[in-house]
Amino acid sequence: MTDDDTSTTLRPNRFVTVLAIVGAAFLLTAGAVTAIRSTTAPANTAHTPGSPYTVNVWTAGGQDEIDDCKGAVDLTELYGVPTIAEHDRCGGDDFPKTAGAIIRLTGKDAGTYRVEGVVAHLNGKKNTSADIPRGHDLIYQTCDTGFTNMSFTALTKIAS
Repeated sequence: MTDDDTSTTLRPNRFVTVLAIVGAAFLLTAGAVTAIRSTTAPANTAHTPGSPYTVNVWTAGGQDEIDDCKGAVDLTELYGVPTIAEHDRCGGDDFPKTAGAIIRLTGKDAGTYRVEGVVAHLNGKKNTSADIPRGHDLIYQTCDTGFTNMSFTALTKIAS
């Protein structure tokens, strides 16, 4: 773009409203980065050897619900892609990401799913919801190293 070019290119909204989603330690508020602390212990995941890894999708919503650490949150309405998410410190670190693993969701989005593997690593400062891979039954989002490295794991529903 030249100095005299006043045209603009519109991009889909970035993850601005949800920069802190899933394990990020910061939230962008009014242009300033503010630390977020959670004292809520995770109470959403259960795993018994020999049974599928289980996650409770307790509600649909956004950042406030994710920060409650009560389980995974359905972000489908927010992202426009079937997605659930939880902070890494609230169960996301333990979620199976290896293709072929079997997981069970309770609550919203209930069913048994096969993990297809990590299909994207996105940066909440640079990527948009348009960059989330499409064509999967469900995506599980958590952070690997804060909101600048969010992992997106594809899930295929295999049973109700």
